[in-house]
Amino acid sequence: MAVGDEGEIEKLVTTTKKGAAVLDQYLSDDIKERYHVLQQGNDIYDATLNQTNVGNNNNKFYIIQVLENDSGGNFLVYTRWGRVGAKGGTKINGPYTSAYDATSEFESKFYDKTKNYWSNRKDFFCQPKHYAWLEMDYAENGKDSSVQGQSNPVHKSQPRETKLAAPIAKFISLICDINMMRQQMMEIGYNANKLPLGKLSKTTILKASICCGYDVLKNIADVIGQSNRRLLEDLSSQFYTVIPHDFGFKKMCEFVIDTPQKLKSKIEMVEALAEIEVATKLLEDNTDIQEDPLYYQYEQLRCKLVPVEVGSQEFLMSIDQIDKSLFISGVIKQSDVVFGQIESYMKNTHAKTHSGYAVEIVQVFRASRDGETERFQKFSDTSNRMLLWHGSRLTNWAGILSQGLRIAPPEAPSTGYMFGKGVYFADMFSKSANYCYASSAAKNGVLLLCEVALGEMNELLSANYDADKLPSGKLSTKGVGATAPDPKASQRLEDGVIVPLGNPKKQRKQGSLLYNEFIVYNVEQIRMRYVIQVEFNHGV
Repeated sequence: MAVGDEGEIEKLVTTTKKGAAVLDQYLSDDIKERYHVLQQGNDIYDATLNQTNVGNNNNKFYIIQVLENDSGGNFLVYTRWGRVGAKGGTKINGPYTSAYDATSEFESKFYDKTKNYWSNRKDFFCQPKHYAWLEMDYAENGKDSSVQGQSNPVHKSQPRETKLAAPIAKFISLICDINMMRQQMMEIGYNANKLPLGKLSKTTILKASICCGYDVLKNIADVIGQSNRRLLEDLSSQFYTVIPHDFGFKKMCEFVIDTPQKLKSKIEMVEALAEIEVATKLLEDNTDIQEDPLYYQYEQLRCKLVPVEVGSQEFLMSIDQIDKSLFISGVIKQSDVVFGQIESYMKNTHAKTHSGYAVEIVQVFRASRDGETERFQKFSDTSNRMLLWHGSRLTNWAGILSQGLRIAPPEAPSTGYMFGKGVYFADMFSKSANYCYASSAAKNGVLLLCEVALGEMNELLSANYDADKLPSGKLSTKGVGATAPDPKASQRLEDGVIVPLGNPKKQRKQGSLLYNEFIVYNVEQIRMRYVIQVEFNHGV
């Protein structure tokens, strides 16, 4: 019998894990008690499908499972379908007395919905106007268990018992929080909890985001501005099929990717999903069997972090501008100096146009990634080396610290990057802070201060998507902003690195940018110097 309720939004339910796969959360308790998902060798008869068609206002899922009685002897074929984010309709066929009959029914439904054969699913190819198959990760499903099917709250970062120093433990707990990653995935559109997608395979997000998502976005970039609405609808449908979203019951026509701004937003989303994929691979391997999981996660980063104490000479600012005799006489203690280099750089370069929030430093670390200093050596004597800001989502930091700052892959559309595919930096703190995407509900953010070997810069006043093709003799691009830190107030560190911490001043050159951007196209020109954890306070 089929039961349908397209309007019933997902509520708190219990999902049961028996054997390799999780029983669908909306199965009755009676069936959950007596059945499990059929497994024959390496074949687990559990399929989750997704399809989006913007033009037809469709954003739907289809779930198929073969259920075997725990005592053996009979089988059911269960299906559930509907709008993403809703319970949808359900149907149970059977009972069947043979596994062959049940699996044949399953495979028939799979082919009908996808036009792919179940036996060839490892070479799955998404067919137009049909469902995509979302590969699941069954590797961790060992023991039977019951879990609540409601979104888990984001846990505050509380250091567990560990041999790490407390500041490092707190930081690792923050950036390696899987619940935080799940929450931020939801915020950028990919609803990993309410979406009826179960547990995605570790490879699925990477395959979808890099192999499919970027490819579709590149096609969209090629046709934006051509006034071909139907083609943009079709391409947007393809994107939302491989990168599932939960739009609720909003009209799908509102989500056509038809402007450069929407395209850029989706490129950033795919980048974030790829970073989450890196992080989950990094953090999930053998973590459960470690006596000290935080220390294990820290070791996996291969990035040494040394806390910089408040009051130290590194933290304190403009210390060389203060009469040293005041320290000697005891009139001023080093720990009493208000302006430290990092804090002053942050506060001086918080732009007036970004006045909707205030930021406080929580902790600072000196950072040293394995091999990065050696890699940077060839640029260590380059003229015009600057200490510049780089901000990113909280989800991205496990990947960034372990793999370094990276350039967008070839399959990403170049039109999503104002000055070509490179690594972007700023000399205005708040310009980079905006890329943390903090909110009143999620106040934590992380930024880098990097030594960047800029050398001779190619200065541009407006966007140039081919700026990565540098003129001869140029080492980087500078997008010239209307406002920039006063160069007269810049400080030069002992190793020659320039810190542009002056107060903002209007510049003579006027282009389309409010503030400077600095872009390098070779990651060997970058050396991480400091990791700064901050707290945002919005509405100040």
